[in-house]
Amino acid sequence: MPRLTEYKDMNPRAKAVVEGIAAARNIDPSAINNVWKAMARHPAVMEQFAAEMKEAFAPGKLDPLTKELVYLAVSIANQ
Repeated sequence: MPRLTEYKDMNPRAKAVVEGIAAARNIDPSAINNVWKAMARHPAVMEQFAAEMKEAFAPGKLDPLTKELVYLAVSIANQ
C-alpha cells in the first residue's frame, strides 16, 4: 500500500489540488479521501487525475450520484 501524505504535509501543488476538490465538495481539505493522499507525492499525476475526474463527473447521461457509486464500486473491487 502506498504511503499516505496528510494535507498538512503536502507540497504546495498537491495542496492546491486538494483545496480545489475540497471547495467543490464543500469539505475541509484535511478530510480528503485516501486516493488523493496516496497521490500527493506526485503532484503532476494528481493534477492530471483531478482534471480527468472533473471531466468524468461533468454533466452527462449518468447523474452525479450514479457516477460516485460506480467510482466507489471500482475502488472497492480494486482494493
